[in-house]
Amino acid sequence: MNHGYTYCVIEVRLEELLDQRKKSRYWLAKTAKLSEATIRKLFKKERTGIDFATLNAICKVFDCQPSEFLVYVKEEEDKEIHSKK
Repeated sequence: MNHGYTYCVIEVRLEELLDQRKKSRYWLAKTAKLSEATIRKLFKKERTGIDFATLNAICKVFDCQPSEFLVYVKEEEDKEIHSKK
C-alpha cells in the first residue's frame, strides 16, 4: 500500500575520504579516538544517527566539513519497511 510517502537517507561516505588518504578504518578509529564499534556502525546501512562528538572527531582528523562525507539522498518509499508497520 503506497500512501505517497518518501523517506530520506543521509549517507555516510567516509570510504572516499579514507581511500583518498590511503588510510584504514582502524587508522580512523585510533586517530579520531573513536571505538572501532562506532566506526563500524558508520559504515553499516542500518545506522540511525551520529552524535556531534563523533562528527567533530571525524572533521578534526580529516580537516573537513560534515558535508564532505554526509550526503542527503531522497529515495522512494521502501515498501518493506512501511508494510511491517
